Amino acid sequence: MEAYEAIIHMGMRGTVNDSVFHGGTKAERLPAIATLVLCKRADEQGGASTEHIPGNRDRALTTLAAHLWPTEMAQLVQSLEPGVEVQGVCQYLAQADRLCLAAHVLRAQDHTDHDDISDAIARAVAAGSTRAEALARVESKHRELTDVLTRAAETYKKATQAYMAVGRAEQAITTTRSAGDTHVVLAKILRSMDRYERAARAFEAGAAAYTDAGHSTEAAETDRDAANAYTALAEVYERGGLHKRAADAYELAADAYWRAAKSYTQAQQPDQARKAYEMAADAYWKAAESYTQAQQPDQARKAYELAADTEMRAERYALGANAYMAAGLPWQAGDAYKLAGFHEQAVDAYELAADTDMQAHRYARAGDFYMLAGLRAQAVDAYQRAAKADR
Repeated sequence: MEAYEAIIHMGMRGTVNDSVFHGGTKAERLPAIATLVLCKRADEQGGASTEHIPGNRDRALTTLAAHLWPTEMAQLVQSLEPGVEVQGVCQYLAQADRLCLAAHVLRAQDHTDHDDISDAIARAVAAGSTRAEALARVESKHRELTDVLTRAAETYKKATQAYMAVGRAEQAITTTRSAGDTHVVLAKILRSMDRYERAARAFEAGAAAYTDAGHSTEAAETDRDAANAYTALAEVYERGGLHKRAADAYELAADAYWRAAKSYTQAQQPDQARKAYEMAADAYWKAAESYTQAQQPDQARKAYELAADTEMRAERYALGANAYMAAGLPWQAGDAYKLAGFHEQAVDAYELAADTDMQAHRYARAGDFYMLAGLRAQAVDAYQRAAKADR
């Protein structure tokens, strides 16, 4: 406590110019600076406990970020470049805190919400511009925002690594969450500009950060946003007749829905998880249809199989059976039809599986499927053939 008070009232025991600590909005700056300087000392002492340091490290950083002078902000951001020394009050902070503070400063430079861009585009279209013309009008602002947000997210990640290096897991989690939030803001701006692929990747990065920070629900919701962006991209490709690219985008959407389902499961939200699996299955169906349009039958079959597996996870057994049939997997379809209570369809599927195995000389397995279909005579014949083949 004595060191804390000394910093507030005297600076670094007279070794630091008073203006560094006492200039500007003294009442807000000084407690934050004192907390952070003492945290640095604790880090340098092998990660000593910060429990008895007055103030909160995370709040101190956000407070100081809001009360840095413009010159300090510029110096701090410049210090992110290789070979540039840190100047001003920030030189007395721990490296991890400097990085986090720089990320806060960069993030604060985003004064335009993604809705502002969307509104500007909508107004231009309403005034008679095409959407392409409207997008072109906000392109420079869009580029400026995306550049600064990308840099902020990268700086938060560096801060996370620096905190982990000195054993500050709590701060690492906080900065990871901040990186996730920044990726999401970036993604929404990209989406408003119809940059669907980049938006999807930014949403994915945000979801990954939320997962690392232990925020499963936010991770799930953000992966769903990524899936929606990939779906929008697929629809653009479909309209342009680029069916192969559309199919690939639908599969990326399905992958994102799967991740969302797993995160919802982690968050103990089974209903939301099941819904995410359903949406993943729908995306795989669309991928299969697009691969068919693109004359890619092998990839279409694989997509149908993935759709089937996902339908089974979503407990939509009849749809899963239909997808297995489309994938050319009749015995799996038979099992799914049984689960769905569609016994006649199950019999037909098992018989088809048996006939297929007979043609391929897989007699023993064919016999098993004939038995499942209730066709005992055909099963006996198949087993006899299997016995002869084994001699």
